[in-house]
Amino acid sequence: MITIRELARLAGVAPSTVMRALQNCHVAPDTRERILALAEKHRYVPVARVSDTLLIHHPVIGCIIPGTRNMGNASLLDALVEKAGCHNYHLLIKNTRSLLARTLEALRSLEALKVDGIIMHSGHFTAIPADAIQRVLARNIPIVTLDVTPTETPLDWVGIDEAALGEAAVAYLHGLGHEHIGYVGTLVDEFTVGRPYGVKQALERRGLSTAYFVRNDGNLASVQRGVRMMLVSTPRPTAFFAASDTEAMAVISEVAHQGLSVPRHVSVLGCGEYPQAPLTIPPLSSFDLRRDSLYQQAIDLLFERILHQDHPPLVPPQRVPITARLVTRGSCAPCAPG
Repeated sequence: MITIRELARLAGVAPSTVMRALQNCHVAPDTRERILALAEKHRYVPVARVSDTLLIHHPVIGCIIPGTRNMGNASLLDALVEKAGCHNYHLLIKNTRSLLARTLEALRSLEALKVDGIIMHSGHFTAIPADAIQRVLARNIPIVTLDVTPTETPLDWVGIDEAALGEAAVAYLHGLGHEHIGYVGTLVDEFTVGRPYGVKQALERRGLSTAYFVRNDGNLASVQRGVRMMLVSTPRPTAFFAASDTEAMAVISEVAHQGLSVPRHVSVLGCGEYPQAPLTIPPLSSFDLRRDSLYQQAIDLLFERILHQDHPPLVPPQRVPITARLVTRGSCAPCAPG
């Protein structure tokens, strides 16, 4: 007698898709018809034997993220858990620590388990090799990527429009009269991708210096050291745009340690609109990255792909850029003369 797993192999879908088709839920009509036709052809009869029960693949969504401490990643998991639960899916989390090797390991693991779909935020700027992606796609496992997740193979992507964000940040600070604008965050060699690239392009378009970039080496102490060096340079930056509110708070702290004040001497603009942003002294101006919208669109797209996973070549990869929203408070002010 044919098993669910054998039926899934013949249909070219996951065993969980067969289960859903037999239960008449959450499967594309043409997929359901094909599975039911195969079940009838091979005279599949559901039985409650232990062997069949053990062969049933419980529906699972894989989630690849840089870590769980970041507020954004925590929000993603909350949204994904809620959505997956509505569709009776389990969630399997893999932590990359923003390392390519760990991302590749996570993909191999999820591929071997033949999860029903993957939502991936790698957190590193190194592109994921095409062969690693193709192995997963060959198993009919859809992948939706988030934010900083470059790949050699085009995939569905939902994330912040970094070029527009860099332009908005520089335009705002330059509009306040700041000619020497610094940037704080993770830097990539040659500034070819991501948020620092967007900022660099925006500065160059205005003929402004790109000499005030501070590298975050993975700890806030490196941020404070870099800001300290910039503040004693001539001319010194009069404004900083930080890649996250956490880094912006480190900038505010270091400015105070140098006997300067925000925003009288240095304006500070954050990114992320963390709950602490209105509580800093002064309250932090920040970009709201609209995480709720970003995550919901990515999750909805993933489940749409799972529903039509038997026809991935017919639907080209989508790119869904999200525009950040500026929230102004007291940490930014017009540049003081002189």
